[in-house]
Parts: sequence; C-alpha cells; structure tokens
Amino acid sequence: MKKEERDRVLSEVGENLARNRECAGYTVEELACLLRISERTLRAYEYGEHQMSVETAVQISEVCGTTVTKLIGIRGSDADEFSDTKLLKYKYIRKMMDMTQTEFAEEIGASRSSIYNYESGHISMPIKVFIKLCKICELSDNAINSLAWNMTKSSG
Repeated sequence: MKKEERDRVLSEVGENLARNRECAGYTVEELACLLRISERTLRAYEYGEHQMSVETAVQISEVCGTTVTKLIGIRGSDADEFSDTKLLKYKYIRKMMDMTQTEFAEEIGASRSSIYNYESGHISMPIKVFIKLCKICELSDNAINSLAWNMTKSSG
C-alpha cells in the first residue's frame, strides 16, 4: 500500500470515527476517558495521524453503539461465505484461501512474522492491514464484524 493510499485510509477511518463519536453523543474528552486513552491519542485517530488497532476499533464501536464496519467505513461483500463466524480468525481465513503465512503476508502487505503474531494473538493487527485483508478476502459485513470481535476476545 502506497503512502498516499495509507494516508487516505487513515483519514477516512478518522472521519468515520469522529462522526460515530458525535452521533453517540460523546465529546473527545468523554470518549477518551471511557476508552482509557489520552485525548491526544483519540484526536490523532480522528485526524488520521495515528493508526488504531483492531482491538481499539472494537472497543470504540462497542462504546459508541455501532459496528466495526460502520466505524471504519468499509462495506463488505454481499457473499456470506463463513457460516460459523465464531470460528472466524485470521488463521482460519488464511487457510480457507489456501495460503501459507508467507503468501498471505505478501498479499496483505505485512511481514510473515507479523502474520504469525496476528494469528497467535501476540499483537493486534493495525486497522489499515485489517481493512486490506477484509477487502482482499471479500468478507461480508457480518464476517468483518465477527472477525474483529473474535480477535479481541482470543488468539489466532
């Protein structure tokens, strides 16, 4: 992903975050307090200056009473290829696509070690990588929201 595209993605995510925060009736100060993050960090997310993790996106969507897809402004595909979304995890998606960690990493623009860490739950996937994964895998809205939620509750 080129720098201009990354900047555009973060800017769009930030605008959606601000819009959802306002619709939920929170000020920056109130939402930052509820999330236990600094106001500066929340503003950086909203201005597209800093990238939140998928875990943070899930927390914000829960507090604001919305979905991850609405919060980050992506629309999933119409196909709902995953019948049991409780099993939906990064490793499961990669295996369904019949890819190795190296192939999957190359496809979504991450390192193989990052894929390993995302799958094992050692680190949270950055929102830009998450968005790219969802688009490449053509996940439905339901699958996207389930994947994000599942990844905050357990590992790979």
